Amino acid sequence: MAKLRYVSLFSGIEAVSCALDPDVWEPVAFSEIDPFTCAVLQHHYPNVPNLGDITKIDWTSYVDTIDVVWGGSPCQSFSLAGDRSGLKGALIQDELSATLSTGNTQTLFTDGGGIPCVTV
Repeated sequence: MAKLRYVSLFSGIEAVSCALDPDVWEPVAFSEIDPFTCAVLQHHYPNVPNLGDITKIDWTSYVDTIDVVWGGSPCQSFSLAGDRSGLKGALIQDELSATLSTGNTQTLFTDGGGIPCVTV
């Protein structure tokens, strides 16, 4: 059976990957910019590229090569300290754009508290 290939956006320390069966799931890439969490990703997943800033990623090479895109949405769109733009927030739109750009994929992202918000 072929593994399900995924890209994780706003990856943090990538706790989701720890819960996945490595015989079923294969990380293709992460997108994270925080220096500490980037170091954690590099330590635990040395063979998985961290694409960095989601606003600067060219998704062309990932078209039709991944099955799932997921990410914990950045809090700026939902936080009282942020602009409270919700699903219309710029980084949320970047996350959805990444999914649409990669072809036949499914998207699941959370509100930062682990509650699924959108499936496309």
